[in-house]
Amino acid sequence: MKGEKQGSPHKQLFWRKDEMAAVRSDSMKLIRVERLPVVMYNLSDDLEETNDLASNAPEVTAHMETALENWEKGLMEPLWTEGATWDTISWMIHQDLMLNRAVRVKNPRQLNQWKQKMD
Repeated sequence: MKGEKQGSPHKQLFWRKDEMAAVRSDSMKLIRVERLPVVMYNLSDDLEETNDLASNAPEVTAHMETALENWEKGLMEPLWTEGATWDTISWMIHQDLMLNRAVRVKNPRQLNQWKQKMD
């Protein structure tokens, strides 16, 4: 924070929320959302995360998935969630982002409107 050290502060950075998790290793970022295929991006030339490299680099994908799984082994199961409504909204947002499409709902009102359209 004082500008004395150069480079990345972490070799790897991990994140988890409910059934969603990610790992960043150097410039590579892998995202895993339950019920969706994993996606992987090279942030050095794709900050917008639009070019999924997971199927083009299966060895790197497998290595990052293993790193994520090993990190998760040291974690306990989440003790709470945001509740069914917000869990649904969070999952839909992640699904839309991972499929590079416009986010359908961002709040409970929009979720109810979306459900009414689907009926």
